[in-house]
Amino acid sequence: MKKHALILLRGGVFSLGAVLAFAFTQPVNVQTVWGLDPIEGVVPVTLNSNEYNCDQASTQCLYFDQAMTQPIPNSRGQFNLQATK
Repeated sequence: MKKHALILLRGGVFSLGAVLAFAFTQPVNVQTVWGLDPIEGVVPVTLNSNEYNCDQASTQCLYFDQAMTQPIPNSRGQFNLQATK
């Protein structure tokens, strides 16, 4: 009986740890935005990813919509896709 109680206690501690591990995490917010690549044209990329680069030019780099009518604030620069491997 003592052995069964110990097994149940270990299982409870493990389960509690698993619940707490997921209780304090937040979902990843993946936002698709649009940029105008000189070669590919209008392309979707993930915001704040390594899929693209906005160099220090005076043009608008990223947009909220595919029609490129809603610019993202503070995203100035020439848009360039990064090489994928």
